[in-house]
Amino acid sequence: MRVVVLGAGVVGVTTAYALASRGCDVTVMERRSELAGEASFANGGQLSYDFASPTGSPGVLRHLADYLLGKDEAFKIGLSFDPAFLNWGARFLVNCTPGPARQNAEALARLAQRSDGAFKRVIRQAGVQFAHRKAGKLVLFNSEDDFKRAATRAEQAYKKGRALRPLDTSACLALEPALNCWRGSAIAGGLYAPNDDVGDARTFALSLGAAARDQFGVDFLLNTSVRAILARNNQVYGVAADDGDVAADAVVVCMGVNAPRLLRPLGVAAPVQPIRGYSITAPAAEGAPSIAITDLARKMVYSRIGENLRVAGFADAGAQRTDVAQRRTDLLLRRATEAFPGAADFSNVSSRWVGVRPSTPNSLPIVGETKVNRLFLNIGHGMFGWTLSAVCAEKIANDVILGERDSLLDRKAA
Repeated sequence: MRVVVLGAGVVGVTTAYALASRGCDVTVMERRSELAGEASFANGGQLSYDFASPTGSPGVLRHLADYLLGKDEAFKIGLSFDPAFLNWGARFLVNCTPGPARQNAEALARLAQRSDGAFKRVIRQAGVQFAHRKAGKLVLFNSEDDFKRAATRAEQAYKKGRALRPLDTSACLALEPALNCWRGSAIAGGLYAPNDDVGDARTFALSLGAAARDQFGVDFLLNTSVRAILARNNQVYGVAADDGDVAADAVVVCMGVNAPRLLRPLGVAAPVQPIRGYSITAPAAEGAPSIAITDLARKMVYSRIGENLRVAGFADAGAQRTDVAQRRTDLLLRRATEAFPGAADFSNVSSRWVGVRPSTPNSLPIVGETKVNRLFLNIGHGMFGWTLSAVCAEKIANDVILGERDSLLDRKAA
């Protein structure tokens, strides 16, 4: 079976590997000159198996005015009158209400847990190297009330198999001694997820892409712009690119925020909008944390990846100023320097990055076949694209080859 995968970010590369390892003849088409050149390039570096939560929550509704007016530096929503954004925004707000938010959180948590095993299978089979280690993750709360509520939820999550442990302030400092030099928000307590990992997503994608090529002959067509997905009688038969048409028995779209453009002519809805995130990378210093740290109040994460410290954070939706990348990475650098001055050589930043997270209104990815036969989607993973990549790739591979269905993952986009 010949399958064309559109997009060579971490989701596309992982999907290609899963398909090829099951016997498919796979071609990957990517408009950039390299793999993992966009949303996967320099993300936070965390694999969040036991702590994954949706963007939408009742707290968003409480602070919506601050987000719209720019009063919250971590989360900003720029007004846009684009119909697709307005429709997405209305559905997003519905998913912030208590009932849907709780259901989404439970579904996302189950999916992230399943990805732990799927990710290990990929690493074992492909033999990839990407500065991977089981660091654990510590999520810091600056509010006693928020911490108490989170601790109660953690106890419930533990009963469902998620390894989340609430820690008071002194226990947080004992677990991660680097926090004794923390100068950020007050630490009211934390949730510790010992099973979560860190690594470099771009290196993972490059290494897995090389394994897919060498082990299974996957063909990567870089610098290739796709003009259309070809279908007749409601059946996919190929892809039209600038360099000519490519025949296919099935097409898998892994193009993130660029997916709606190709799907619209086929009548396939893809409710995906960009939420921008940012990162800086600097040489790790003696005071760098060993555990991955999440500063929940400022929506910032700190991950030691090899010899570097990756600091990532913020979330910007809707219309943004043209100089947003410089302004936001400048702010990220200032906040990191203030909060964790001994963690890295912040005067020697080696990378600044802005990534566009492809997000759905309920923060759950769209994974499965569409109403067009043999056209599959693997999009909308939001900030958990790397975490969910392996389990979603397995789902797509089983769909394409075996026609299987999975109630947890099957998300029709029609």
